[in-house]
Amino acid sequence: MNALTAKLSRLCKGSWFLPALVALLTLWAFAPGLDAGFVDLDDANLLVHNIHFRGLGFENLRWMFAGSFNIGVYMPLSWLTLALDYLLWGMRPLGFHLTNLLLHAGGAVLCYFLMARLFRLARAAREDRDEPVWDAAAAFAALLFAVHPLRVESVAWVVERRDVLSGVFFFLTLLAYLRYCAGQTPDARRRWYLLSLSAYVLLLLSKAIGMTMPVLLLLLDAYPLRRLDGNAPRGVWLEKVPFLLLGVAFALMAGYAQKLSGAAWLIRDMGVPQRLAVMFYGLVFYLRKTLWPLHLYPLHELPAVVRYGAMPFAVSAAVVIAASLLIFWQRRRWPAAAVAWAAYLTILLPVSGLFQSGPLIVAEHAGYLACLGWPALAGAAFALAWLRLRPLRSVRRFQGLLGAAAAVIVFILAGLTRAQCRAWQDSETLYRHTIQEAPGSFIARTQLGNLLMARGEFAPGAEFLGQAYRIKPTVTAAYNLANALEKAGRWPEAVQFYLEVLRMDPGYLAAYNNLGTLLLRAGRPQEAARCLQEGLRHSDSAELHYNLGLVYRAGNKLNDGAAEFSRASEIRPGFLEARAALGAARLSQRRFAEAADCFRQVLQTRPEDADVHNNLGVALASLGRYDEAREHFARAASLNPALQSARDNLRKIAAQN
Repeated sequence: MNALTAKLSRLCKGSWFLPALVALLTLWAFAPGLDAGFVDLDDANLLVHNIHFRGLGFENLRWMFAGSFNIGVYMPLSWLTLALDYLLWGMRPLGFHLTNLLLHAGGAVLCYFLMARLFRLARAAREDRDEPVWDAAAAFAALLFAVHPLRVESVAWVVERRDVLSGVFFFLTLLAYLRYCAGQTPDARRRWYLLSLSAYVLLLLSKAIGMTMPVLLLLLDAYPLRRLDGNAPRGVWLEKVPFLLLGVAFALMAGYAQKLSGAAWLIRDMGVPQRLAVMFYGLVFYLRKTLWPLHLYPLHELPAVVRYGAMPFAVSAAVVIAASLLIFWQRRRWPAAAVAWAAYLTILLPVSGLFQSGPLIVAEHAGYLACLGWPALAGAAFALAWLRLRPLRSVRRFQGLLGAAAAVIVFILAGLTRAQCRAWQDSETLYRHTIQEAPGSFIARTQLGNLLMARGEFAPGAEFLGQAYRIKPTVTAAYNLANALEKAGRWPEAVQFYLEVLRMDPGYLAAYNNLGTLLLRAGRPQEAARCLQEGLRHSDSAELHYNLGLVYRAGNKLNDGAAEFSRASEIRPGFLEARAALGAARLSQRRFAEAADCFRQVLQTRPEDADVHNNLGVALASLGRYDEAREHFARAASLNPALQSARDNLRKIAAQN
């Protein structure tokens, strides 16, 4: 045994050292993500604005296991862990990110033990099966999996808790299954089988992607377990039945959740050739990013039109088909490669273009477990190269170079991961990073524009929304841009884009509303009235009637305005602004009793509205009910001391009485 091998043997002899190293390097690689916040991509809807998961009471648990179907994903166990985070940390992002990272690091350690066991099973008939290099190779493979930048989306994105949690139970399921297959006694085999099945249930409760596990177990039976050689006993097939039944059940629940949430989960929007093209593209994408993990970002948008004969899709299909044929042809010579390729295809199939819905062509987090076979092959290649260098005269030098190369690869990947984590610091940083990596990103520009608008940064917000519109001139993009230009004070341009919206969709009621009110504010009441009247020809909308009433009121057409406010209140009885405006119109018409009724109805819901109290006081005073009027004037003055008319009315009524 040469000196390097002896050192490696001493290093690997302590069973704690290599898994601890895997965990520490994983924690170091992802540490920059710990001070990140929540991001708008699902974190806002599923966490920040979602109160259902915040606690472990009966209603919280009922929502996690039943009510969460409505959001399109079924992951009750993931929700339980998020609830525990909330109980420990409140809504501080640090706690949620820390749990994600600890789960990922724990999964990396389990990955190490899985790799070590698989490598020894693969070398079962070889004399070198117990060489310490296989432990080092397992650590190398686990680190290639754990610190790869393609894992960042699953770890740094809080709502992808389902990825890292399901990863833990994925590894536990496989480890327990391997121990079951190696069991020496029926009792031991039974215990490990039940443990594997239990871990599988937890995997499915974390994320339904575990539905593919029965196929993966059969692949392991083929290699490295070699249980399918010759005439496999019936038990090898029957033992998969519980896994299969559970997988089918959770697959149906996952499909039901997507259907219930309104997400398409069958082939609807695109034909089969287009779906296949997207699938082939995705299969090559994750391979490409595994080998060259640069230019990663969360929003890989689906093209407006998928032309399956276009270069990216045609080349991807050719690569996948050629690789599949080559691996199938050489399956006996390269059984590990055949199993890795088959597992890759199996895990990605449920989230491929055949079934996945939404505006994205690929999602980087989908490769979290699917790409596990490539680190395994790399680790095995490292060990085999190490062993084959032994006969060389300069063995120590070459093995040292091999070990150094492996270390450099790990640290390069970890460095890229640390940099990628910083892109997830907050929503603005993430959107700007996406725009830098994908200059044609419509979604990132739209999201960033909306984010800036919500913060009151109207000019830059309008600029990004304008860029989004130029990339993809949809009716929604035109409406968002018009709204932004209006808030930025660029009214003439806003008018033009509202008109563009109505040209593309003559029934877009929000555009009629906004354009009508904008024209009124711009001093063009006749155009405003025509715009709102045109909108009413498309829909008898309460908002359109209300805004038309404002136009009439501005033009001193009191009766017409009152009629519009009345109609708006009839259509939507809870429309308080219309009810208050109707009350003011009745005051102008000297119909004081009707005015007082309108104001009272508003105050039932808005008892702190100083203006309505003041107007009600005017109506009551006009009816001679001075004591009640005094109370409402006093109430208006106390609610809003700056309301001069309330104080004046209070003095007048005091002077009269």
